[in-house]
Amino acid sequence: MSSSFEDRQIGAYRIEDRLGKGTFGSVYRVRHVTTQAVRALKLLAPTSDATERLRFRREAELHARLDQHPNVLRIHEAGEWRGQDYLVLDYAPAGTLGDLMKVGGVSREHAVKIGIDIAHALQHLHDNGVLHRDLKPANVLFKQDGRLLIADFGLARGTGTTSLTASGLVMGSPLYMSPEQADGKRELTPATDIYSLGTVLYSMLSGQPPFRKTSSVLSLLEEVIHDPPPPLNSVAPDLDPRLVKLVHACLAKDPAQRPQRADEVARALQETIETEEASSGTRAALVAAAVGLLLVAGAVVAGWLLNREPAPDAADEPPPPVVDTAGPDEPVAPRANPARALIDELRESTLEDVERAWRELPREDLELTLEEATALSRAAYERGRVLTSARGREFPPLATLCCEVLGYVWAAHPELATVSFGDAVIVEAVRRAEATAETAAAEAATLDWVEPACTALAAQGLPVTDVEALELLDLLWDGTGVRFRGHTKRRVQILVSLLSLGALPGADFASRLPRDELQRSDPIQRFMLVLNESPAPMVIYEPSARIRDMVEALHRRLSDLLEDYRDSLPIPARNAIELWWIQVSVGEQRMNALEELAPQIPAYQPRLRCAAALVALWYLEEEPPPELLERATELARRMVESVDERWILRAARTDTISRSDSETLIGVLLTYLAVEDYPAFNRLRAACPRSVHVAVSDQCPPWLKGRLDEALGQ
Repeated sequence: MSSSFEDRQIGAYRIEDRLGKGTFGSVYRVRHVTTQAVRALKLLAPTSDATERLRFRREAELHARLDQHPNVLRIHEAGEWRGQDYLVLDYAPAGTLGDLMKVGGVSREHAVKIGIDIAHALQHLHDNGVLHRDLKPANVLFKQDGRLLIADFGLARGTGTTSLTASGLVMGSPLYMSPEQADGKRELTPATDIYSLGTVLYSMLSGQPPFRKTSSVLSLLEEVIHDPPPPLNSVAPDLDPRLVKLVHACLAKDPAQRPQRADEVARALQETIETEEASSGTRAALVAAAVGLLLVAGAVVAGWLLNREPAPDAADEPPPPVVDTAGPDEPVAPRANPARALIDELRESTLEDVERAWRELPREDLELTLEEATALSRAAYERGRVLTSARGREFPPLATLCCEVLGYVWAAHPELATVSFGDAVIVEAVRRAEATAETAAAEAATLDWVEPACTALAAQGLPVTDVEALELLDLLWDGTGVRFRGHTKRRVQILVSLLSLGALPGADFASRLPRDELQRSDPIQRFMLVLNESPAPMVIYEPSARIRDMVEALHRRLSDLLEDYRDSLPIPARNAIELWWIQVSVGEQRMNALEELAPQIPAYQPRLRCAAALVALWYLEEEPPPELLERATELARRMVESVDERWILRAARTDTISRSDSETLIGVLLTYLAVEDYPAFNRLRAACPRSVHVAVSDQCPPWLKGRLDEALGQ
């Protein structure tokens, strides 16, 4: 498709916005030109092979068999446009269950009700001969009115149809797939979807999936196949024992030991709600009866006191002591959420009303409880997401205010912070930059949205995945996205915002920047000037005296920069600059500094984590001392094991701390060699382009060469 969506129409639908882009295609928000109905359009990529096209068409066929169940995403049209297959589906603008879980979690009551709706939807699928095979929080959508929709039937399969998956090939999401899916050898039944429903229930109730990602997907699959999950009540105490028992029944390794029908699960979940309500009603009745008895008793006592004869000399007796009858554990009535007015205004009011409620909130003296903060965080997040996905020339001021609210709440309760909001803003910025036409006016329109959006994120320090930020930086500076000289200052401002959020640029990226537009008084711009004016450090095992002098000079300049600004730099930016400084350090100093920095690099900086792993392994001598080798290998393993492989594969597009365009992938591959996980090495290597194969061989440090040969020989 053209990079611009203006006036683009597919069939009877006009494209308004791109909602997402994946390996096999894109999803757009579209509007029917006659009825004005808003839908989602899924367009298969033109490069998709015959198997993907057949799977896409089967998805349409399966949708058509599912009638119009209220909890199943409906299909409205299927067709072909310029050789590309497309589906027109329900539009669900309120996000996914995964988003909801990241923002503030799901209450127990809400989790049970969501589980009931999912179970009913699965039973509808099974009654129509369809297995979903990829149920997970990201595939559970919500309409604006809160209605739940099961989505994404790309891996679904009808009974009696031919499989499009090769025998023994694992398809699905490892965190949520059943053991029989994980081993890829057994016939799948409806019990597979019931297992996945159990993983979703477990995740909602505990805040984490039953199995957590380890060093590789293969080891995760081994856990799914063989290991029992941690007891649900050990990670989520005080749950109804029947609810715990039901979830673990769904997670049984043997499909025959699970509930055999999804509606059985729905009924069991419903019973926990009804029992809870009945118990609440009984308690209320007992309290009311007790209050009534107390009132009657009080009236009797009062009458007796009013009519009795006074005791002799009663006036001379001292009054009885006042006894505090409220014990230390006496329950206290919960206070109303002091942010309730702001929460209500965030849901639907105008900028002026939200601003007034925000001004009236006594933020300096207010300490919100976790529950109160969660409610406010969710309200700001949901309104901000709706605003940032809306079509408009400028970044909405109300979205900026939502960023401010999130910054306030997350600073007090960092456990609520999530990258999903910041990433959604960056993804929209990327979409707009990609769609920029080759005129200065169109570019200015793009920057009118992108610049204030990035400034708002940076001003509040909202977390952003560094790979997303680097993709936007590349579009702004690689000569194919934003390119007009008159807008350089605005691009520099975006650069400063993204680097302050932790994007790690490469030396070749710094070489693209115009030195005369960078200000030495700003620490981040000064950092880019240092890289711009210095040669990129390279892995040279026998460097010349001239190279050593240049590296030492770069080390001194970075040392001065950190000494001047260390305390004033945002932590993500400081992490990136310190890693550069560590790379050009020498000897024991390098490893000591790296071990000190590594624990400070968060999971949402996967690029930085992979770069740290690479620095740990690259500079070891040909036969490193055993103690130093152990330290380097352990550090690299810790850095890589928590990185989502989706980011690993995407990271090859941009540079990190050297001129290699695939450095992140090399860091992960070398880590797999260092820990001797050869199956993981070969699996990832097979997914990489040939240029990465060559780079790994060329840049493999001498001490790892033998392991590389061993891995390639398997």
